[in-house]
Amino acid sequence: KYQMSLIAIVVVVSGFLFFAYSRLLRYLHMLQQDDYNNSRFISWMFNSGSIDKYLSGVLVLVAAIAYLVRDDVEKRWFIFLIGAVFFLWSFIESDPRSSAKKKLVVTKRAKRILFTGLVLSGLAAVFISIVLPVYGWIIPVQALPFLLCAGNILLRPFEKKIQNGFRDEAIEKLNEINPNVVSVTGSFGKTSVKHIVGHVLTLNSKTLMTPGSVNTEMGVSRIIREQLNPGCQFFVTEMGAYGIGSIERLCKFTPPSVGIITAIGAAHLERFGSLENTAKAKFELAESVFSNPDGQMILHESVMVYGNKFDFVTKNRDRVTVVGESKDSDLVIARREQTAEGLHIDIVWKGESYSLFSVLYGVHHGDNMALAFATAAVVGVDPKKIVASLKSAPQIKHRL
Repeated sequence: KYQMSLIAIVVVVSGFLFFAYSRLLRYLHMLQQDDYNNSRFISWMFNSGSIDKYLSGVLVLVAAIAYLVRDDVEKRWFIFLIGAVFFLWSFIESDPRSSAKKKLVVTKRAKRILFTGLVLSGLAAVFISIVLPVYGWIIPVQALPFLLCAGNILLRPFEKKIQNGFRDEAIEKLNEINPNVVSVTGSFGKTSVKHIVGHVLTLNSKTLMTPGSVNTEMGVSRIIREQLNPGCQFFVTEMGAYGIGSIERLCKFTPPSVGIITAIGAAHLERFGSLENTAKAKFELAESVFSNPDGQMILHESVMVYGNKFDFVTKNRDRVTVVGESKDSDLVIARREQTAEGLHIDIVWKGESYSLFSVLYGVHHGDNMALAFATAAVVGVDPKKIVASLKSAPQIKHRL
């Protein structure tokens, strides 16, 4: 009996660990999306209803049947059954390293959090198997996201030390090479504008751009440390905000000489509470840019609904380029037309008319192209070269 019980425990714990590894990858994916912030991750889990339901329902059913069985030997077979369910369920779980749109990036930090969460899950599994051999397995299944968060908390002092080292290394390299930092933010459009601006500048000068939608301090730090080389003239980066103060911190890390605000809208409104707070968060970029005597801001005209309320924009109006369809804009979008070949827009810049074309799809990219044109012109690229560069701008992935 003892030998059979031991085998049953080994089977069920092993099965649970196989399952826990697969499920923890999915939770880690979302934790990473939330910049490893436990509070945001837990809020997402409850708000999205991502608490385990189906496996827990199966476990409740097995436990209910096992409860009706009086023979201890037969009850052990239910432990084997639960172990088999865990093994099978681990193959059902989707893998965020390959199946997600924005895939899980398996960094060293992610590996450490995953390993710690798995160790805590193993300890919980051993405890449950000894104390509650049948009906308690729903507990560690439901506890998995919290065990991952616990691992994140345990590693925090160690991670902070590593992050400070990476950050200092990146700052030292950025100061040494001293490129012009072009920073883009906005409720939407920032990734697209970054890619178009980066494409235009790359064709006309030595430029480094952060890839994809990388917009956090550690993500940007890694790009600087690994890819910023001597002679780089422009560093184009995207700034994401999780609340008031986020962009201010990023600006202290990579002080921008040129800033772009694409839009202020209801995206991620749950983070800010109101559009006024969203505007304050986004305009932290303008505050930083204007602290540089030569700093320049490029704004979409819709942003000025909020921008005019900020004294530092009004006082520095000669250093602000407004892009839009209004005739009061500094760069006026006169026409836009989507064709099978791509997107055509006509603009007026400093009294001259230009026809822009790019192999982009989605008329919203007309605003993005215009913002990119204005940015490149402000930093000194010949408008004719900008027109030529835009013709080969690639479609931005996942931004149709």
